[in-house]
Amino acid sequence: MKMQLEGALAETTTDGNAGETEELEETSFFEIPAVFSSTTLTDEGRSNRAIFAQASFRFWERVFITPGVRLEDNQQFGTDPNARIAAAYLHRKTQTKIRASWGTGITEPRLDQNFGANGNRDLEPEQAVGWDAGVDQWLFEDQVRVSVTYFENRLQDMILFESSFAPPFGTYINGGDGITRGIEAEAEARLFKIVTIGASYTYLRTRATDVDAPADSAPTLIEDEVFLRRPAHSGRAYVGVNVQDTAGLFIDLNYVGRREDSSFTDRRATLI
Repeated sequence: MKMQLEGALAETTTDGNAGETEELEETSFFEIPAVFSSTTLTDEGRSNRAIFAQASFRFWERVFITPGVRLEDNQQFGTDPNARIAAAYLHRKTQTKIRASWGTGITEPRLDQNFGANGNRDLEPEQAVGWDAGVDQWLFEDQVRVSVTYFENRLQDMILFESSFAPPFGTYINGGDGITRGIEAEAEARLFKIVTIGASYTYLRTRATDVDAPADSAPTLIEDEVFLRRPAHSGRAYVGVNVQDTAGLFIDLNYVGRREDSSFTDRRATLI
């Protein structure tokens, strides 16, 4: 759909709906030899429906604005609206783009977190509010692209596993808030029209800002500490060769830096 406005062109307007149904079948067995044993059968499901709309506006071939909204309706946790807006300015003479975006979103509990042996039917989705800003620069007649982005996300109602007295006994709870922020840098070049090479690097900082679960329950978050399994440094390098209608080759190397993990019997993590 196209809509002409004064000084601008709404290039596309998109709306629609989506739906899915998830099911979990699980058998859990617990035994204390010669004392006690039990078997639990789980057969549960939930459905999710969503409607969404998005528009893309282009002003004077330089300014681009894309707003969007999405409404989730989940059988388990109800209705949740979210929105996103992205904007960019392109300086065509220097081929420099300045861009930014802001949005909200949710992460649904997994089926086993809702209905499994350690599940919690009252779990709510994790909530997130995030924004980013960055610059893209094209060089050498668009053969080289360099990008730098700063991002920040604030998370609420994070899903944690809270031990009862020793793993694996316990349940999932909405018990924490946190923040992630960092910088991403990327460069890509096209050579001889058939070769693409590139590399990217991400520096990530995480911190739990508020945790409801007591530290002695070995939760997956500890207040004022970093998130588990989130490396501060990560990167990627790749090279691709594509001979049109003949053959192609792509090599991708990934680097993941040291990160904290835990046995959950003692949350004080060790680096791996």
